[in-house]
Amino acid sequence: MRGIDRDVDVTDEEAVRRVFETYRPDVTYHLAALTHVGESWDHANEFTRVNVVGTHRVLDAAFDAVPSSTTVVVSTSEGVRDRERRRPATTRDVSCRPRKSLFVKQGRSRARGTRRSAMRLARTTRVIARPFNHLGPGQSSSFVVPALVTRLLDARERGEREIAVGDLSTRRDFF
Repeated sequence: MRGIDRDVDVTDEEAVRRVFETYRPDVTYHLAALTHVGESWDHANEFTRVNVVGTHRVLDAAFDAVPSSTTVVVSTSEGVRDRERRRPATTRDVSCRPRKSLFVKQGRSRARGTRRSAMRLARTTRVIARPFNHLGPGQSSSFVVPALVTRLLDARERGEREIAVGDLSTRRDFF
C-alpha cells in the first residue's frame, strides 16, 4: 500500500499522473479536499480548485494508469440533503443537493466534485462515500474534536476541571 499526502498537489496534472504511473494502484482512495466550512466562505475559488479540479485530476490519472482499477471518492455528507425530510441524507438514493446554510460553499464545491466524479467514474468501478465527520492524526485544531482535545489537555496541565465550549445543542456523529 502506498499513500501520498500533501507532497503532491492534486491540481497539478503532471505530478498526479506521475504518481499514478509510478504506483499503478488497483484501488485508489481519494480523500484530498479542503473541508473547513468557515474557510470556504473566504476562499471559495481555492475550494473549487482543489475539490473539483483536483478530483478530476485524480480520477483521470487513475483511469489512464489502470483502467480496471477501483476508485473510492470520499465526498461529504454536507453536499447531500433529503429535501423532503429536511435533514442529512443517509441513503445512497438521494442526490447531491447542498443545503443552504453556512455549509453551502464547502458543500457545493464537494458536491460538484462528486457529480463530476460520478460522470468520470461511469467508465470504471466506483464508490462515492458521503461520510459525516472524520477524525484522525494531523487534523487541524480548527475542527471541533481536535479543538476540544487541545482545550482539555491545556486545562489538565493547568489543573483546571472545566473548558470553554460553544453551542452544545448541535448533534453530530463522529467516527
